[in-house]
Formats: sequence, C-alpha cells, structure tokens
Amino acid sequence: MKYLAAVCAISFVSTIYAQTPSKSAAQLLQEKHPEVKWEASSAKVADFDCDGEPDAVVLGSQGHKVAVGVVWGNREKNPDVFTFALNSASQDAFCAMPKRVEVAAHDCDSGNATLPGCKSSRSCKDFMVVDDTCDSFNFYWDVDSKRLAWWRR
Repeated sequence: MKYLAAVCAISFVSTIYAQTPSKSAAQLLQEKHPEVKWEASSAKVADFDCDGEPDAVVLGSQGHKVAVGVVWGNREKNPDVFTFALNSASQDAFCAMPKRVEVAAHDCDSGNATLPGCKSSRSCKDFMVVDDTCDSFNFYWDVDSKRLAWWRR
C-alpha cells in the first residue's frame, strides 16, 4: 500500500511539473507579445533545443496570421516567435488555422535529404504544427545556427 501511495505521489508531482512549464509559457508569451492570442491548451513540453531542459511550444493567432511561440527551459534565452500567413497558395503559409502541435522523436531525415544543421540526439525532440488541411510545418533544432529551423514537404 505504501508503494502504491508513493507511486501516486510521484505521478501527481510529475503531472504538476509537466503542466507548469506550458502554463507559464503561455503567460510569458502573452506578456512579451500581447498582440497575439496565445492558446495555453495547445502547449506541448519537451526538449526542443537539445540542452536537456524541457521547453514549451504554444500556438497563437493574430488576425489572419498564425504564431508559433517557443519558451526555452533556459529562461536566459528569449522566447522565439514564428509568424506565418494563412494562404493555401504559399509554401511558407498555413492553409488553415493549426489544430494542434505534435511532438516526435528527433529525426534528421526529411524524406528527401538530411536536414541542414541537424545532428542526431536521443534526448532532443522535434515538433510539427498541424492544420489538417496542408502539409505540417516540421520544426527541428539546427545545431550549426543554434536556432529552430522548419521544413515542409
């Protein structure tokens, strides 16, 4: 019984810890970019910059633009915000407002070639922003430029 209580307590603490970075990430993005409506419920937490600390990605909207905000686990780094238009005729725009963020294992293969600046890492994760209409935007850590990069098919 004590074992079960300990497991439940650890699970509860882990759940609170996992939720806290995403909630504070949306709040921090709102403070730094109040012109964007940030959706805290879209937040996903994982290590996106391969430094061993959990980072958070949050979706937002500003008029007819999509915002993708990333708050780094290392709070000395300023959050990154990517903005994209809504335009089905452009490769650098979403066809519709994104529905979700999906987290995946770090993969340096785009299907056609090795991604520039991508280095294999077991702890690092990639994320995709999905609008369910066109190809997803796939984000990965570019170690050469020390920033997130993205690609589409």
